[in-house]
Amino acid sequence: MTTPPPVESQINTAKRLHKIFSNAKAQPTNITVHVVWRRVLIDDTVQPKTPLNNETTFVLYRSLNAIVDALDEITQAIRDTRPDEAELYLRCIEPLKAVATPHNLNDGWAASAKHLTSEVLFQLELCANSLPKGYELGADEIRDIKQAVMELIEQVKASDLAKPLRRWVLDLLSSVLRSIDLYDIHGAKAFGDSLASMIGQFAMHQKSCKDVAAKHKGIWQKLVSIAGTLNTIVIKAKEWYPLLEAGRQATTLLLEQLNDPGAGPPSLDTPPSTSLELPPSSSLVPPKSG
Repeated sequence: MTTPPPVESQINTAKRLHKIFSNAKAQPTNITVHVVWRRVLIDDTVQPKTPLNNETTFVLYRSLNAIVDALDEITQAIRDTRPDEAELYLRCIEPLKAVATPHNLNDGWAASAKHLTSEVLFQLELCANSLPKGYELGADEIRDIKQAVMELIEQVKASDLAKPLRRWVLDLLSSVLRSIDLYDIHGAKAFGDSLASMIGQFAMHQKSCKDVAAKHKGIWQKLVSIAGTLNTIVIKAKEWYPLLEAGRQATTLLLEQLNDPGAGPPSLDTPPSTSLELPPSSSLVPPKSG
């Protein structure tokens, strides 16, 4: 895959949520809440009489709770950046939380839709325009990451890794899949959370790392390559950059050390052949101000 030159898009969590809630507002009011959210968050072809099963309920709960968390993050960011005007900007937060509750999935949508007024969406748009914006992954990039993760999951399942090691690697990859599912809500922060979890696991379970690398070098290199790809994306997402800079160098160093135990630490600026083709992290660091 040849990745086109990066294009700086104007996106942040508030703008992502504005798109989600605008889509929800456009749904007819004579259907149930779960149908609306399934159309907006999962599959826009869902029919009104499609039953709600346990798996879909879990996905909706996770996604709607993530939306509520994102609203809390927007609240804090506005209070930090615009303390004198915060209450004006944040009048939309409580109505939006009322809409995003996962506890009324079988109710009629009309009761929730009344909270999505033009004023509420306008205030959310003000928040979006007031907060830092950054890079947005393209659909092809997200698809490639997911495909790499799914292929590695199948490779791990088919391997002869001991059950505890296999379960450990699959748990790490499941965390990445969850971050992909939540990307449309949290953006690169979802990948940052998954990356932090992976790095913590790598640091805490050095013996597991060495065992996987020793027995299945290809699986290990692909796993660390996926972590390296997440690291590059997180660095590229300038809207979260100030929060992530402190851990960037330590994360990159650890990934270099773990990439191929015994063969020396390669640089993430020239990723291994199993990496997805994203721009090198060194070219994505924003210049220091002043």
